Amino acid sequence: MAPAEILNGKEISAQIKTRLKNQVTQLKEQVPGFTPGLAILQVGNRDDSNLYINVKLKAAEEVMPEQPCHHPPPPPPGSYRLPFALLAPPLENFYHPQETLVYFASQKWIGIRATHIKLPITTTESEVIKYITSLNEDSTIHGVIVQLPLDSENSINTEEVVNVIAPEKDVDGLTSISAGKLARGDLNDCFIPCTPKGCLELIKETGVQIAGRHAVVVGRSKIVGTPMRDLLLWNNATVTTCHSKTANLDEEVGVQRRGEGVTVNKGDILVVATGRPELVKGEWIKPGAIVIDCGINYVPGDKEIALLQLLTLNTCDMTFKLKVVTRLKLPDAAQGAFLLRDDTKRNGRKVVGDVAYNEAKERARFITPVPGGVGPMTVAMLMQSTVESAKRFLEKFKPGKWMIQYNNLNLKTPVPSDIDISRSCKPKPIGKLAREIGLLSEEVELYGETKAKVLLSTLERLKHQPDGKYVVVTGITPTPLGEGKSTTTIGLVQALGAHLSQNVFACVRQPSQGPTFGIKGGAAGGGYSQVIPMEEFNLHLTGDIHAITAANNLVAAAIDARIFHELTQTDKALFNRLVPSVNGVRKFSDIQIRRLKRLGIEKTDPTTLTDDEINRFARLDIDPETITWQRGTRAGYTGYKQFLRKITIGQAPTEKGHTRTAQFDISVASEIMAVLALTTSLEDMRERLGKMVVASSKKGEPISAEDLGVSGALTVLMKDAIKPNLMQTLEGTPVFVHAGPFANIAHGNSSIIADRMALKLVGPEGFVVTEAGFGADIGMEKFFNIKCRYSGLRPHVVVLVATVRALKMHGGGPTVSGELKHLIIGNVLSAKRKLDDICLFLD
Repeated sequence: MAPAEILNGKEISAQIKTRLKNQVTQLKEQVPGFTPGLAILQVGNRDDSNLYINVKLKAAEEVMPEQPCHHPPPPPPGSYRLPFALLAPPLENFYHPQETLVYFASQKWIGIRATHIKLPITTTESEVIKYITSLNEDSTIHGVIVQLPLDSENSINTEEVVNVIAPEKDVDGLTSISAGKLARGDLNDCFIPCTPKGCLELIKETGVQIAGRHAVVVGRSKIVGTPMRDLLLWNNATVTTCHSKTANLDEEVGVQRRGEGVTVNKGDILVVATGRPELVKGEWIKPGAIVIDCGINYVPGDKEIALLQLLTLNTCDMTFKLKVVTRLKLPDAAQGAFLLRDDTKRNGRKVVGDVAYNEAKERARFITPVPGGVGPMTVAMLMQSTVESAKRFLEKFKPGKWMIQYNNLNLKTPVPSDIDISRSCKPKPIGKLAREIGLLSEEVELYGETKAKVLLSTLERLKHQPDGKYVVVTGITPTPLGEGKSTTTIGLVQALGAHLSQNVFACVRQPSQGPTFGIKGGAAGGGYSQVIPMEEFNLHLTGDIHAITAANNLVAAAIDARIFHELTQTDKALFNRLVPSVNGVRKFSDIQIRRLKRLGIEKTDPTTLTDDEINRFARLDIDPETITWQRGTRAGYTGYKQFLRKITIGQAPTEKGHTRTAQFDISVASEIMAVLALTTSLEDMRERLGKMVVASSKKGEPISAEDLGVSGALTVLMKDAIKPNLMQTLEGTPVFVHAGPFANIAHGNSSIIADRMALKLVGPEGFVVTEAGFGADIGMEKFFNIKCRYSGLRPHVVVLVATVRALKMHGGGPTVSGELKHLIIGNVLSAKRKLDDICLFLD
């Protein structure tokens, strides 16, 4: 029979890449600015890995395999055989035409943005997993591959690492999920390993129907053999799997003897991937079979030389610069006559496959060469899977829209209590919500399953993202029962998000314990418009108010300690305590140097201060009667804080009779809470905390937290509290719960940081609904006059909550009750006047 037809992987892969290039061009036209993204993660610096990665990077986005020239322009895929006359005459006796290839012209290829992440050999498993996780969450990356083996001096579980890759980005098809789906036949819901996928394409290229054929796969690796078996099986072939240890392998491959002189040929399709050179002999192969050789093996080769010639061809009035690569086999007698180096790869070794090629091509109908067969197809299939992944992403992705899953409400009549409604709804894991709204895992600190803190690095990452629409909810002067600002806020975001499919964020204050244990019963909203879990929201949350309490009481303790020590010690003793000698050396801290500068002392060496300068530096001389800073308590309910409003401290014998009258304030009334709500960064908070005035000296000079030397310690106590808290509504829309200053003593609004972060996350078409506390006459006006001036933000819409109950009560009606017996018409005018006030701010 005639020699086998060669399945040229280079030509077929070039055709596939051309189709992929066109597909990528269409994707970019459909979504301007979109580019399929592939990330290749490598550990170490193995030469073979570097080579494979360069091939993948080259195929992805830069240079097309230099195309052979037949007739310009454009040249079709394939190789051009130079006419014999073009070769230099001295080489005529050694020239083999089939070994000469001509290439020309490079051009841009598929258009995939490829990223190569190269980690050092010292990388640990946890570090590799961290990088993969970040790639999983990067919406610009649609394919992730881990280059194996992982060349690290540390022990790394390869399977654990590979399985971290998100299944939707596993373009190499190596995760357990992808393997399981392939084994089950879910071919449209997984990615197939690239080499088996390329082999299947080569088989289909023959035009031979796979269904009903008997296929033999020699090899059982997870990367090639096993998935190849599954792939052929689900393409309706009857598959036999063998390996290098299979007994009577020749019979399994193609020739099976039955009785004297009788043979049965089995393998219509033969795929070999054992990594053993020329394991499968030509005589084993069924005549007319399709032979796919996946092997790449290096064995000692013949002496060859490579001659490079640069020629200029004038064809069709066009000039081409050509690179001629001529491989010559030299007879033994001639080798000494040429002073040319041996340029074959791998130190003089040649490449062979797992099939004895020269024998097999005489029996097979189709066969793949090595190299140039399966190898180019593997890379092409990787590119194809990456483009396919990008297409799947765009099918789900709507520019600017979150891919968020909302919770369904189970409405009941009569409406149950707030706590029963809250407990009846199972919130989705907060980590899932964070991913849905575009947060990276490295930006989220989980506090259990229902709440999390978001790092300020999110603002830096999104700093170029346009802001969304800004909405503030306020209300007319409330009654003791509350008029529903929080309920309106939460209901509004649920309507915009769960029902109108808009990106929307609620930003609300964290409540004190007063409303929770008082008549209102909490501040998480009400009915079917709540932040959940209600208990977490109303009680400790992530401990922000506890941190404020600790910081507040640190300042109070520092005040009393400083007064006590200044009353009982000399200037020298105070100075030695403030600037202690460490290993015989005294040194001012940064905060002390700043105090010296405020005092007009331009010295940095403690030993150079005069007695007068030591006195001015060491003594604050606080006047106890001017102390404005009080101790704080989280508990704000009546009966607890009232009995602590006036107390006497310093009654222990160790205080030496230095007593004074003090008091407790509710923690959310602390100036530290106001600082938290207005701060824009950790550095800004440090500066604001230092500027807080706590008392005056006996000379009338203001004493600040910076003078006490505690501003740095306060910042440390508040380092976690500055991060907004992420929760969710009953219907699964995101909520930032952050800060809770009172409007009667501070500005009564949630934090600037939370609002800014939410505006970036929702994007230019989204909405952020924030709440101004108390009534519009203080909370809303302070929102405009204080918060907006500091933040630079300006709302697009104001929602004014007005209830009949409040209009009735504040119009001179009786104490709040459930009945409506009095006219309220006259008080509607007061609500109208408030709307007029709002318009002044908006204009």
